[in-house]
Formats: sequence, structure tokens, C-alpha cells
Amino acid sequence: MFELSPGDWEAVALSLKVAFWSVLFSLPPGIVASSALQGTAEAVAVEGSATDTGELTAYVATGTFGLAIVDVSKFNQPAILAELNLSGTNTAVAVDTPRGIAAVAGNAAGLHLVDVSDPAAPALIQDVFFPDPVTDVVLYDGLAYVAAGSNIASVNIATGE
Repeated sequence: MFELSPGDWEAVALSLKVAFWSVLFSLPPGIVASSALQGTAEAVAVEGSATDTGELTAYVATGTFGLAIVDVSKFNQPAILAELNLSGTNTAVAVDTPRGIAAVAGNAAGLHLVDVSDPAAPALIQDVFFPDPVTDVVLYDGLAYVAAGSNIASVNIATGE
């Protein structure tokens, strides 16, 4: 038996994502499947399950609507699990699967922190406001790195500070 350090897990996760996209891009061109969402699909984050290697979930920033969560385990049969109305124009999303939190960039509405521990029942935890619009977000190790205007800020996703 062997142990993986946190850096090794990141490499494994990246390898899985590359393998997923490699399979996806080896398909013939064209739409394989789609699902009608409220709002417009602005950004997508696809995450695997920590407990089920065959489970893939897409988190979609849906513009003026908010956040959609879609089961994409069967790439040709996406199933909408939930949609959550959020304020602002939501243009980016990042997910911390182990913590069960999604961070959504809501532009003038700030950063939305959403509990996605139950993908079928997402719930807004809190909004974090900035002087400038939040246009992008990346999560790493419990921190949200937020692009707000010409600044970058870090936010602890557990506390919102």
C-alpha cells in the first residue's frame, strides 16, 4: 500500500480531468446532448466524486439566473439536479468538493458562497462584497482567489473573511 501527499492528489485529479476531456474531444464533432438551463451558461466546472469514481457533476454559472448543478456522469444523458437563483450576473464558478462549497463570481453582486454538499439542494451560505465587480474565482485549499476589478483577493470559504 502507498500513500499520496496532497500534491499527488492534485496530480491525480488533473490527470483524471485531462483523461475526461481527451475522451470528450475524441467524439465526432457536434452536440452529443444538452439540457435547458435557466439563464445562460457562462462557465462550467466539472468535478468528480470523492466516493464514486463514476460520478461527475457539472456546476454551471448561469448568468443572470445563478447556479445550475448537472449530473454529467452519463455524458449523453445530462440530468439537472438543481438550480439556485443568485443575484448579479454570474460568470465564473469553482468548487471545493471535499468541503462541499461552490464559489460563484456574481460581478456587482460580489462572491456567492454556496453549500453544494447535497447537489440536489444547494443553499446560499453568504455573499461576500467587494468594491469592484467580481469577475472570476479559483478555489485552492479552502481559499477563494477572487478577481475583483484590477485586484485579486483571497477569501476563506469557511468563514467568508
